[in-house]
Amino acid sequence: MDQNEEDVIAACGAYLVLQEEKNRKKRKYWVHQLWRARDEEGEFHTIYSRLKDDQDKFFTYFRMSVRKFENLLKILGPELTKQNSKWRQSVSPEERLALTMKYLGSGDSQISLSFSYRLAPSTVNSIIFPTCKAIWETMAKKEMPEPTGEMWRKIADDFYSMRQFPNCIGEIDGKHFEIQAPKNSRSLYFNYKKTFSVVLLALVDANYKFVVVDIGGYGKSSDGGIFSNSVFGKRLEESRLNIPEPRPVPNSTETYPFVIDGDEAFPLKRNLLRPYPYGLSTGRSPST
Repeated sequence: MDQNEEDVIAACGAYLVLQEEKNRKKRKYWVHQLWRARDEEGEFHTIYSRLKDDQDKFFTYFRMSVRKFENLLKILGPELTKQNSKWRQSVSPEERLALTMKYLGSGDSQISLSFSYRLAPSTVNSIIFPTCKAIWETMAKKEMPEPTGEMWRKIADDFYSMRQFPNCIGEIDGKHFEIQAPKNSRSLYFNYKKTFSVVLLALVDANYKFVVVDIGGYGKSSDGGIFSNSVFGKRLEESRLNIPEPRPVPNSTETYPFVIDGDEAFPLKRNLLRPYPYGLSTGRSPST
């Protein structure tokens, strides 16, 4: 999540708070009786400890292993710890992370999670966004550091040993994530599949791990357009990505540049390969 995404989320949150204050009616309950039963009936309190005893079920539920969940909790614990008030106990860091991982891994709505976790919808919302922000700010630079020349060479070696593709430093593509169209956004998020989406543009290594990501592109934009306007694309154009100098490929003395592999949506550049246009490689025209 980049700064623009955080600004958008913060602005939307501020708007919703102002609207809630403006339209607030007298509450019928300070805490609804459904939410009061969280410790006895909430999904976290009823099945979480049992899930930890079954590795397969835990992975199915959270889309991550127990060990990875606990490591993440250890890192994020201080960021997710909130003070108890005189009237109520705060949600524990473990439950905050469990709720967020369930939301990200399952695609369940926040309303659905509100009922299953016995937490008010506003509480669910106030947990998920800060937890995602904490994950990004704490882990992004560690897990996706700025690539160095040595990192590029290691990725290229992996591609050759696993895919027999010499001097390849990554595969790049875009992924549309369907959303509800933001108000007054017109056709900005309307994509070629006739849905509304934001785009994740990602460069991955030979093990399918993210190396570089650009998040939040408009659904109407092409992968090539998002790439050209991204920080990554601009730095590639300006030769500021620490990509090593060309080196010989196996069984040859000729040197070739390190390249990123993309589909036909991307432009052909010195360090970016794309397929031949249809018909050029076969000598046939599209009509034949």
